[in-house]
Amino acid sequence: MHILIVDDFPEDQQALIAMIEEDNSDFTFDTAQTGDEAVAAFGQHRHDCVIVDYRLNHENGLDILARLKTIDPFCAAIVMSGQGSEKIAADAMKSGAFDYLVKGNTSGFAIRTIIHRTVERCEVDRKASVRQQEQNQFLTTLVHDIRAPFRNISNSTAMLIEDIENGSFADIDSLVRAQSEALKHADALIKTLQTYALLDDEVDFERVSLNYIFELLTKMFRTDANVSNAEFEIEVLPDIDGHAPQIGQLFQNLIANALKYNVSDVQKVNVRLIAANKDAVTICVEDNGLGMEAASIEDIFKPLTRLWSKDEYEGTGLGLSICKKIVERHQGRIWCESQQGEGSRFFVQLPPAA
Repeated sequence: MHILIVDDFPEDQQALIAMIEEDNSDFTFDTAQTGDEAVAAFGQHRHDCVIVDYRLNHENGLDILARLKTIDPFCAAIVMSGQGSEKIAADAMKSGAFDYLVKGNTSGFAIRTIIHRTVERCEVDRKASVRQQEQNQFLTTLVHDIRAPFRNISNSTAMLIEDIENGSFADIDSLVRAQSEALKHADALIKTLQTYALLDDEVDFERVSLNYIFELLTKMFRTDANVSNAEFEIEVLPDIDGHAPQIGQLFQNLIANALKYNVSDVQKVNVRLIAANKDAVTICVEDNGLGMEAASIEDIFKPLTRLWSKDEYEGTGLGLSICKKIVERHQGRIWCESQQGEGSRFFVQLPPAA
C-alpha cells in the first residue's frame, strides 16, 4: 500500500512512518512538506491513501486536501492534528477526509486499521459512482434505442393509412415488412435487456466443466446454416467455479460475435488456455474476423455500443456488456486485443474450481 504523508516537519513524517511500519513491510511512502509538493507527488504516482497535517507552517491542510480531491475525488484521505478538536474533526470530514487522527494519541495498529478501512470505503464509493454513471448512460441510450423501432412502426403505419385512403397499394408489402423488422428488433432488444437485468439476481456457484460447455456450444453453432463453414479448435480446459448458465451465455456471446463479424471463407474460432493456477483460469477466444481499431476497444463492453450500424450487422449492442457483467459477477476480468482486418482475441479470467 502506497501512502503520501503531507507534513511540514520531517521529524513528524518519519515518526509517523515508523509507527505505521512497526515491522510491517506492506507499506511504501512518499512525503511532502507543502501543498505544491503534495500535488506534484500525487499527480506522478498512484497513492492508496493520503495523510495530511491539518495545519502546516503557511498552509491549511484542508486546502491541500481540496486540491488533491480535484485530481481524484475519491482519494482515501486522513487528516491529522497536534490537538484534538471536534471542530477540526468536523471540518476534516466536510472536506472529504474519511477519518481524523491526533498526533501522539494513536497506536501504529490503530493507524494501520484506519488506513485499511479508509481505502476500502473510498474504493466502495468510487465503484458506486462508476456504476451510477454507467447506469445513467445505459438508461439514456436504452430509451433512445427502444423508441427507435416504435417510431419506425408509427411512421410506416401513417404511410400505410395514407396509401390505403388514396387507393394506392404498391408500397403496402414493403411497409408491412418494415413494420415486421422493427417489431423483431424491439422484441430482441427487450429480451436481451431482460437477460442483462436478471444477471443481478443472486445465483449459486458450483463446479463448472468448460469442456462440456464448449462441446454443447460447438454442436449448437455447427447446426446453424449461416456458419456452416466455421472451424472450431478447442483446447482441453480446466473446471472453474461459477454459474453454468451464465458461463454458457458468456462464451456463446463471444463465439457468436467471432462468427458474425467475419467475412472469411472459413470462419475460425480457437479457444486456448492461457494460464491456470490457484488464483485464476485465463482463456483466450480468438477469431480470424474483421477485428477493430485500437481506439474502439475500450468502448465495446459498454452497454448498447455498436461499431457497425444495424443495417450492416443485426444486434442489440448488449452482447459484450452482458459478457462483462457475467465476468464481474464471477469476480473475474475480460479484455480484448484486436487489429482491424486481423481478427480479435478476447481474454477471460475466471475463478478456478475448488
